[in-house]
Amino acid sequence: MARKENVTAAEATALANRLEELRKAYDRYFIGVDKLEPTGDRRRFQMELDALLGAPSPNTQVRFQIAQVKGKYLTLSQYWSRVLREIEDGTYARDRFRADLKDKLRPGSTRDSTTSPAAAPSGTATIDGEVVERVFRAYVMAKQKCNEATDGVSREKLAEMLTRHAAKLSESGGGGRPDFKVVIKDGKARIVAKGVTEGKTDAATKPR
Repeated sequence: MARKENVTAAEATALANRLEELRKAYDRYFIGVDKLEPTGDRRRFQMELDALLGAPSPNTQVRFQIAQVKGKYLTLSQYWSRVLREIEDGTYARDRFRADLKDKLRPGSTRDSTTSPAAAPSGTATIDGEVVERVFRAYVMAKQKCNEATDGVSREKLAEMLTRHAAKLSESGGGGRPDFKVVIKDGKARIVAKGVTEGKTDAATKPR
């Protein structure tokens, strides 16, 4: 049933904030941090959105803000539905990555357990799959903490970037495996490695 009172700017802003929290909840679910899909939170958000859409508002800016939230929610819903289908079909990147890692670590496997999911050119350094997974999770959590979008972060691109850094470290005479870590600098998430010049990593994590 539609509300009778007018929608306020505070309610519109609160709705936008709840959508952001819902997006983060799905991000955590998709990377395996949370074990259950936040269906209850999604259902409650949908009910709140419907209530505000059905309520009058004389303020044009408030109506525009609610319309923006609705548009963003529809876009996210399409993305979530696609990923959920991929998870169900076993084609989601996270599941492929973990299956690949499990296969490499299986006793008797002929695959090199130190090779990352990204193919490394002959003669260059390789990154252990577990390192990629650890850095990926830490990077996503750091970006969420900084309120940065994470839907474009890909394990494949991250593995390629880490491989390049490892090769750079090897060429500089550092030797051994680089110690990758995630830091927050100037309010943004960064990935750095010992012996490698610190730099932005967003360009290396484009959407798949």
